[in-house]
Amino acid sequence: MALKIYLPIYLILYMLVAFVIPTYRTYKQTGINPITFGKHDNAHNYIGFIMKVLIVLLFIAVLTYSMSEKMYSYLVPISYLQTQTLTITGLALIHIALVWITIAQFQMSNSWRIGIDEKNKTKLVTYGVFSISRNPIFLGMILSVVGLFFIVPMRLHFLTITTYIIIQIQIRLEEDFCKSNDQDYVNYKLKTKKINIVWNTNIYMMQKVINYAALRKKKFTLMLGLNIMNFSITIKFSEMIVHIHPYITNDKLADIGKENLWFL
Repeated sequence: MALKIYLPIYLILYMLVAFVIPTYRTYKQTGINPITFGKHDNAHNYIGFIMKVLIVLLFIAVLTYSMSEKMYSYLVPISYLQTQTLTITGLALIHIALVWITIAQFQMSNSWRIGIDEKNKTKLVTYGVFSISRNPIFLGMILSVVGLFFIVPMRLHFLTITTYIIIQIQIRLEEDFCKSNDQDYVNYKLKTKKINIVWNTNIYMMQKVINYAALRKKKFTLMLGLNIMNFSITIKFSEMIVHIHPYITNDKLADIGKENLWFL
């Protein structure tokens, strides 16, 4: 019961820390609106639209879980993953993500933008968490969504992988713009990783979830319901495969994991 009350509160706090407060601060101190997504029909603005949809779906998932068990059942919860261990893991992840994002936003200061600002040049931030990851806020967002999946596992959380894909597309759009306008960014990119440091943790978590599901003798669809996607993952997510494959070294991977990780 406490978790059902706390999760909406956390989500509101997360939105304030990640988006609302930095946006207000930047506008107040610089007079520049940091929200750069517009209404023109292009890839950049479409990504912004999809991000808004994903945020709305995330709120729907959490609020449905908190307010109505009957409505929550329509989101197809994965009951055998609703365990104390995964809940604690998820709670740890979302709070680590919140602290990480708070630090990143503080260090980014008025360089904060939502989207690509083609009109105003911002200061390149390379210290603190930005010396570990070129995209620490995106990294925090991914950790948050993965953590929420562990706390409230449901089929709707295919949006976890959708969030990852959209973030990767946005990162590439931003980097293409930065590379063509800032040599300092090119040098920064050579010595600092993108968000790949998240993979080690996530692959470990995925293996644990798969093995747990196998113990319960249940049909398991890898984290985000990959089986509902009627296309070849090796084609659509080739970059993901490159990152995942080196970490799947456990010879005792459960059969149910092998069935669902068929692309390996």
